[in-house]
Amino acid sequence: MAIVGRLEEAVAPAGKLLSRYQNEVLVTPRSRKRPRNTFGGWLRDLDPVHVEFIPSDDPELCMARRERGLSTANMGELSPLARLSKVTIALEQTQIVSPDRPSNAKRKRPPPSSVLVPMPGRVPPKIGGIDPPTKTRVACQARGCSTDTIDSSQYISECFIKPKSSADKEETKQPIIHLAPWDLTMLSIHYIQKGLLFVKPSSMNDQENTVQALLERLKESLSRTLVPFYPLAGRLATSKQENPPHYYVYIDNHNSPGAKFIHATVNLTVSDILSPVDVPQVVQSFFDHDRAINHDGHTMSLLSIQVTELVDGIFIGCSINHVVVDGTSYWHFFNTLSDIFMTNNSSISRPPILNRYSPVLNLPFTHHDQFISRHEAPPLRERIFHISSESVKKLKAKANAEQQTNTISSLQSVSALIWRCITRARSLPCDQETSCRMAVNNRTRIEPPLPEEYFGNSIQIVSGIAKAGELLKQGLGWAAWRLREVVANHNDKAVRESMEAWMKTPFIIHMGQFSDPCSIMVGSSPRFEMFGNEFGMGKAVAIRSGYANKFDGLVMAFPGYEGGGSMDLEVCLLPESMNDLESDGEFMGAVCI
Repeated sequence: MAIVGRLEEAVAPAGKLLSRYQNEVLVTPRSRKRPRNTFGGWLRDLDPVHVEFIPSDDPELCMARRERGLSTANMGELSPLARLSKVTIALEQTQIVSPDRPSNAKRKRPPPSSVLVPMPGRVPPKIGGIDPPTKTRVACQARGCSTDTIDSSQYISECFIKPKSSADKEETKQPIIHLAPWDLTMLSIHYIQKGLLFVKPSSMNDQENTVQALLERLKESLSRTLVPFYPLAGRLATSKQENPPHYYVYIDNHNSPGAKFIHATVNLTVSDILSPVDVPQVVQSFFDHDRAINHDGHTMSLLSIQVTELVDGIFIGCSINHVVVDGTSYWHFFNTLSDIFMTNNSSISRPPILNRYSPVLNLPFTHHDQFISRHEAPPLRERIFHISSESVKKLKAKANAEQQTNTISSLQSVSALIWRCITRARSLPCDQETSCRMAVNNRTRIEPPLPEEYFGNSIQIVSGIAKAGELLKQGLGWAAWRLREVVANHNDKAVRESMEAWMKTPFIIHMGQFSDPCSIMVGSSPRFEMFGNEFGMGKAVAIRSGYANKFDGLVMAFPGYEGGGSMDLEVCLLPESMNDLESDGEFMGAVCI
């Protein structure tokens, strides 16, 4: 057993408030004495309501010693903070006792054999006027990552934004939004987290054009944008009863404080974010709702925008509940927010279509514990690889030439390259089945088609499958053609059959299902309009994402900065696989670093 949850700040001197912003309990030292030079002694300086002791033979602690070249007996060479961060890796979403019991309740140390219980996401209240502090991932030290995460974003303020009041809009506002099967399947995965990094304009140093002015204008623009996108200001709700059985999840548009807006700062520069080979873990702190799953939208905002001020830059990170939007709807909202900010006009050319493509759906559950799980990714390396427009054109031409066709797309060609090269980097056996999964937009594939402005989820996963040996023996065109075939076969008939199957046997997707060491998953799309969102600061210099939905083998395809069909690939792999990918001649010959 170990400390409950992750501790979010360096803890020396003892006495500082330690907390996690969402999913873990608060932990506060009960003594201001200097931490003792033994692990158990340091733990005794913490509130026993939230702490259990770690046996000296604990596997995580032993692993920490081995990784640092220490003997089992020599635990004194690990600082208390380092030892603590090591053992919190696999025990991040646990609780031992209720953190809400009265302060005058008799405190009793839980026995070492206490059972770990998954802790529901919740926002800790202010304590003594202190806002939720730095969202630092101390556990990064355990993963051999840079300690730049210690300079993680620090909250300055937060508030909730509601749709700008309008009598005529309130009359047409639906009190609840029904959810379609494509929405409900997302209840147990993470929010979508994407954001843009801007260089801070020199004009922001003027007294009349400060960061505060940007924040106020963003709040006003968000309030206006939420008028047509009002479900994002709501919360999830569940209606259930035992007899007859009834379990129904929907969007409640009335009982909510609105969308969340956060101002944060970090003592880092734009170069600190872009210069490292790997994406710094500090980027994860630029997003709210860290590790929240979509079901947490019952108690958390469905939309949260965090504006993080760097020394010479601004990062706008947006977290949206994946039950409410897919990638197409996510960027539809983001684009509209940017347009309203730039034009100062509430009139929009592409209002969202909120009517869902389904009747009211009754789920075969009686409690959310029956379909909710929380996934923690293993230590991963995350790196951005750029593919120029010229390189994309060459890959597409090669794939089509090898198959004597002209129907293989640019994304299918690039995906085939990644599939082959990651499979090679993983050194899979020749007879091992491997797959390349792709998220496909259903809007244009059903008859009659859904409009592009349909607001909600309309995606499904298709998979190209091949044995590892054959995939590497055949050429790029062969792999690309397999992907082209599964995408082409995903037509109206296939979509409706999968829908009918779900209606007969509803299921909820879990993140663990994507964690396949023999497969990759290509998500997002270089076709999404990302760099066109300027917010008065010019073109963003980079797109980055948060912790959400990361796993070994995930590849996110973003448009490249220079446009023209170029792409940025955000690749997440186990460290040893990433090292081998960086040595792969076929892959490194196609990308820019």
